[in-house]
Amino acid sequence: MIPVRRAPATLEAGARLHLLAVETADSPLRESARSQIRATIVDALAQTLGLPASALTIRSIPGEAPALILPDGSQAGLSISHSEGLSIAAIALDGAVGVDLMRIIGLADQQALARDYLGPDATARLAALPAHEQARAFAQVWTAHEAKLKCLGLPLTEWSEALETKLSRCAVQELALPEAWAGSLALVA
Repeated sequence: MIPVRRAPATLEAGARLHLLAVETADSPLRESARSQIRATIVDALAQTLGLPASALTIRSIPGEAPALILPDGSQAGLSISHSEGLSIAAIALDGAVGVDLMRIIGLADQQALARDYLGPDATARLAALPAHEQARAFAQVWTAHEAKLKCLGLPLTEWSEALETKLSRCAVQELALPEAWAGSLALVA
């Protein structure tokens, strides 16, 4: 599992990948969480790169993933995810990245979601688990799927073999998060 640094954090100078977490309000409203994680990203990365925070820009266009613009005009890989009480961000200075987070709760329609979005193999693996293990396992499989989609810039769509082939280009790692959440990081392999 990859550890995630809690804000305020000092990022490792020279590292090409940074992961940050910010505790947020335990609310489904995300505007405050968005502001908190974006401020943390800019402050931590500016400090690490020895730049003023004003030299970094997070561009937001509705319907698109946020983009981190560096002082030279280049774009770093950026992925952000929110769940009630926690927000996480992954910054890749040299490529695409995807990150996803989910609070572990039992969903009534978990099997249907797995069937529709995760495919027959994942659905069968989840169904074979004891009931008390299914919520955590579903959250981990779901966040891995979402992280791969984000890494490749793809929208959430129903499962297909063609989609599975595209997603196989990503390597995924589980994130070390507090017990109540599951999370995954994806990078192009």
